[in-house]
Formats: sequence, structure tokens, C-alpha cells
Amino acid sequence: MPNNILTLEHIHHIFPEDRKKFEVIKDVSFTVKAGSFTAIVGPSGGGKSTLLRIIAGLITPTKGAIKIETHKIALVFQNFALFPWLTTFENIEFGLKMRGLKKNDRHKIVHEKIAEVGLTGFEHKYPKELSGGMRQRVGLARALAVSPDLLLMDEPFSSLDTFTAEKLRADLLAIWLKYKMTIVMVTHLIEEAVALADEVIVFSKRPAEVKSTTIIDLPRPRNMRSQEFFHLVDKLTAEIDQ
Repeated sequence: MPNNILTLEHIHHIFPEDRKKFEVIKDVSFTVKAGSFTAIVGPSGGGKSTLLRIIAGLITPTKGAIKIETHKIALVFQNFALFPWLTTFENIEFGLKMRGLKKNDRHKIVHEKIAEVGLTGFEHKYPKELSGGMRQRVGLARALAVSPDLLLMDEPFSSLDTFTAEKLRADLLAIWLKYKMTIVMVTHLIEEAVALADEVIVFSKRPAEVKSTTIIDLPRPRNMRSQEFFHLVDKLTAEIDQ
């Protein structure tokens, strides 16, 4: 696989709104290295989630070019996006079914992912019977089941309580270190971005442009109480507030 798995060149996006043009993204360009963890931060409503959906192929940009060096892409949504009529097992199995895998192969993968994200014992539960953290684990397992080279995450922990979110971040980091897939995550939490990412891209207010790119070279596991950590958080926060 080439060094850069993702290249965005001069991406613009405009939504029609009440007979007017509503510009969300303005001339965004950046690259993402294969196997890296990139976080995108910026003001609310600044086009971050729209860009993630453009990368996933759910939205066609108004202008610009995207080059992705893989077809194996998965997206984890903020609001879980599970099928309420399917069990945990069936939700995780869904993508594998769509890809035509044989039943025995599907079941083997689903059992592996259930164990990996801590869902053992919840295989036959429906989403309404699960906590928010458990539902997000199902969404993560479903994404991991298709063995993505590029995993896109749209504020995956924002609706969870602090303790659950912290545990899921640790689990996500362990999974990333194990498989070294590429992750691009949108988050509104600067601390989360610095704790997880190799690189943090700061977006401007709408219409979104890239204000800065910061390499996070702190050793892992990262000490979120260190002076270096707080310095980076303050630096990025100041860039967003400018």
C-alpha cells in the first residue's frame, strides 16, 4: 500500500438552502499516511462531519478530488446507526453478509470481534436492551468485522458518559495498535485528539478550511496530566478560538 492512503485536493462543498448556496467546506487539502491516526477538530457546525461523509463516499463534493488507496473503508457514526430489529450478533454480521461471505466464515469473524470489543454475553441482545457504551461497541465491532484499511469515526464517544468514553478510547487505541489500520476521527474534544492521534488537523469555522496541522509525538501510553500534554491542548485550543 502507498505511503499516503488518503489524499484530498481542494475539496469544496455547497449545500442548497432556501434557494441560496450554503458553503460548508472551502478548499480543504491534506494527506493521511497509511497506518496513522489522524484527528480533525474545529468549531461545531464547521463541516467536519460533512468531510468525513465525503471521504466515505456518502456525499459527492461540489468540487475537488479525492484519492483513496483502498476500497476497504468503514464508518462509525456518532449516533450508533444500528438496526433496531437485529441483535448484536446480527448487526455485526450485516456487512459481512452484504459482502457475500459464507455463514461459517461470517460467524467466526463475528465471534472474534464480539470478544475483542467486550461484548461477550450480549450476542442476542437488541440495541434497545444495551447501554450507549454497548451500542457503540456494536458499531465498532461491525466496522472492524470487515477488516477496514481505513476506519472513519464521527465523534464516536461524544454521547457517552466520561467513564465509558475513556474505556472505549483505551480499547480503540489497543485495537489500532494491534491492526495498524488507518483511522481518521472527527472530535470536538481537544484532549481526546491529543490523547489518541499522531496528527491533529484544525479546521476553521464554516466554511471549513485547514488552519493548521500539528504532529503529536508524545510517547504512548500518553500521560494526560503531563506539562507537554497540556501545552499541546492549550496550543490547539487557541488555534480553534482564533
